[in-house]
Formats: sequence, structure tokens, C-alpha cells
Amino acid sequence: MENKEFEKRISNLEAKLGQTKELMSVKDLSEYLGMKESYIYKLTSNRKLPHYIPLGKMIYFKKSEIDQLFLDNRVMSQSEINTQANKELLKRKDVS
Repeated sequence: MENKEFEKRISNLEAKLGQTKELMSVKDLSEYLGMKESYIYKLTSNRKLPHYIPLGKMIYFKKSEIDQLFLDNRVMSQSEINTQANKELLKRKDVS
């Protein structure tokens, strides 16, 4: 492995390790989510992402809030829908 490739891999690993911070900047969040910084700014200006502006300039994001946001509104698989429907049908039969 060439030295430059090795350095690039080390740099990528360091960046990923830095993603364990609880407070993230726009750049950190962009790397964490794999989105462009301009899109992050757009989401904040449209108030789609919870964020903090403690000193009136820099924008920060709480990792736990971002994680929760992306875990909300889960879409069930077809198998889960079928299981839930069957349970409801069984309940209705038991009530009748």
C-alpha cells in the first residue's frame, strides 16, 4: 500500500472517530449524514433539523437529536404489516 493511500485511510478513520462527538458542526453533520453542507444549511433554515446557535453565528447539532429524528417515522415492512393485520383480525374474532 502506498504511503499516500495509507494516510488517506488514516484520515478517513480519524474523521469517523470524530463523529462520536455529541455536538457537531455543519461540517461534522454533513460528513456524518453523507449530505452536502449546503443541504444541511437549507434544512436548518427551513427548521427541519433541530439546531443550536449559541453565539449567534456558528450552528451546532446534538447528535442524539439528529439520530432520533432519523429514527422517527419508521416504515414497517410488508411482513410486519401482515403480522399486525392478522393480530387485529384475531382480536376481532375473539370479541365477536
